[in-house]
Amino acid sequence: MPVPVLHAPRPLGPHGVCLALGMFDGVHLGHQHVIRQARSDAHARGAATGVATFDPHPLSVVRPERAPRLLQSLPQRIASIGAQGADAVLVLRFDEALSRQGGDAFVRGLVAGFGGLRSFTVGQGFHFGHGRSGNVPLLRTLGRELGFSVNAVAPIHIGPEVVSSTRVRGALRDGRLGLVAELLGRPYALSGPVVNGDQLGRSIGFPTASLAVEGL
Repeated sequence: MPVPVLHAPRPLGPHGVCLALGMFDGVHLGHQHVIRQARSDAHARGAATGVATFDPHPLSVVRPERAPRLLQSLPQRIASIGAQGADAVLVLRFDEALSRQGGDAFVRGLVAGFGGLRSFTVGQGFHFGHGRSGNVPLLRTLGRELGFSVNAVAPIHIGPEVVSSTRVRGALRDGRLGLVAELLGRPYALSGPVVNGDQLGRSIGFPTASLAVEGL
């Protein structure tokens, strides 16, 4: 497994970690529900709340032609996850080696890396590992062997459709910013370095700033 990057603004403590696992692009209401469940589980056990995410998006490695435009930069995603009360965010660098790793080996690697992993929390339909071999039934089987519990969180609905990153992207594409804010639970925001633009602001009398947001 590639070397992960751990962002831990608070000490994890001696009582293990309850881990939420997912891509979490956008940290929308459905993602927040998953993280909230992990946090509740951690509180009940006296453990720390961890969240594991991937960078870059797995599809950018395994099927680049289908890779989505991300809703947030990685720093934005980490900040949004932290705002949900996570004690640590584990960024797993997704590369060719990780793409070839089966779900069983992936979970065993996380358990070994954390030492005291008390529970996994994932979305009900979440898949991971080579060939999408990892899923909730596999987690439950490994949990019985390795000593962790599993929370499979049902999706959140707004209207007739589930809240998903794909739905947020579609609403953004259609200019439905009110729906975007409803799905995210907050207004949508972009971030990026300021770069030189066409300097049109000078011609209209208003200062402007151009942001580099490639990949978003």
